[in-house]
Amino acid sequence: MASTKEMIERFKKEAPLETALPYRFSNGFLLTEITGQCKSCKKEVAGDHVRGIVNKGFHDVFSFDGHGICTDCKTIFAIHGRVKPHKDAARQEYVKNGVWVTAFPFEEAKPIDKLRATLLRVLTFFRLV
Repeated sequence: MASTKEMIERFKKEAPLETALPYRFSNGFLLTEITGQCKSCKKEVAGDHVRGIVNKGFHDVFSFDGHGICTDCKTIFAIHGRVKPHKDAARQEYVKNGVWVTAFPFEEAKPIDKLRATLLRVLTFFRLV
């Protein structure tokens, strides 16, 4: 396991996971966000506070490995897993005791949520937010 100092250095060097999104799976599901849950206070962490490496090298698999930082309790934590298509949506998986397990299924994003995500990416790109 990496030290806190190593985790922070890696976090600083890597891009937010959201820069690899959106990602469309073969079943049509559009992945628009990867979030993490703080190990200390259980707050959901997203956006620029979740950074790492993304691998889209396997067909229909979006894998990620990185870290999240909680701004509430100032905790850094590891985040890793993969997202795969499942029925008409997708599911996020992670390794537990050497076996892939399902963390939670995604639901298809509503059109307004897709529009919000796109608008946020555009505003962020032009540094308006």
